[in-house]
Amino acid sequence: MKSMTGFGQGIAEEKGKKITIDIKAVNGRFLDINVKIPKVFLSLEEKIKQVISQDIFRGTLEVYVNISDSEMETATTKIDFKLAEEILNHSKKISTQFGIVESISSKDLMRFDDVLKYEKPEIDILPYEKLVEKATKIAVQRLLEMRQKEGLKLQKDLKENISNIEKATKEIKKLSPIVVEDFKNKLKKKLVESLKDVNYDEARLLNEVAFFSDKSDINEEIVDSLANEVPYCKCADVTVPETFELLGIKNVDVAVIAMANSLEASVMAIALCKEAGVETVIAKCGSEMHGKIFTRVGADRVIFPESESGTRLAKNLLNSGFT
Repeated sequence: MKSMTGFGQGIAEEKGKKITIDIKAVNGRFLDINVKIPKVFLSLEEKIKQVISQDIFRGTLEVYVNISDSEMETATTKIDFKLAEEILNHSKKISTQFGIVESISSKDLMRFDDVLKYEKPEIDILPYEKLVEKATKIAVQRLLEMRQKEGLKLQKDLKENISNIEKATKEIKKLSPIVVEDFKNKLKKKLVESLKDVNYDEARLLNEVAFFSDKSDINEEIVDSLANEVPYCKCADVTVPETFELLGIKNVDVAVIAMANSLEASVMAIALCKEAGVETVIAKCGSEMHGKIFTRVGADRVIFPESESGTRLAKNLLNSGFT
């Protein structure tokens, strides 16, 4: 795992020439490289982009190029005195002809085109190309190393956050079955304390509890949390026949019905699974009576998790010598 942000610097030197390249990277959907380079070396921009794109495939990159050369000739200025003299003579003639006071200065003369010339030295780009390529490769390598290091930190943080979420999810799953009943008891207690001897509508109380139950139901979220652990998972109302058709139950070899707290839903689910052609249906039971009912409607096997867990615990205790 790598971070999208990072920084890398590369330096290459040879015979008085020094190339420094700084690359700053931030997140970006596509690869976007912006190169800041002196105008005289603009022809090297494409080379820099080619080197970077060999190892980096997405992100927004700002590339700063600094080139110094102790032997590089500096720009010079030259004055065309002949042209300046002609301009000055013409100025005097105009002053004489029209009786105008001559006021042209040396600064005015230098403003005329071609009087003061700025000459740039011709630079051979070829000696700089290999140095630029070398400095760019070093900068890219250091950028990738920083991305890797930042990525490991992010990975560690993500794993810690995922672990905390999983722990919280498990606690929520434990509390979920008792939330509605707890709300009902608290609401009833509050009504009794507030109204005292005044009678209240029990049906209205149950209606409020049902409304709260619907809003606090997290079954869909619990099912979604299993999406990465099983090939296919979906939260749906199994008491509706059309739901089974949409879920593709007919393609399932084994179905486990684990709704022991709802006899009606369990019976309906077992019957619909067998009707859809599911070969093996296993049903969780809360009592022996439920087990008999489930068997009659088509369950191939019924299990009693709480009872079986108790039996295993008792055997383990006896085997360990506990009396």
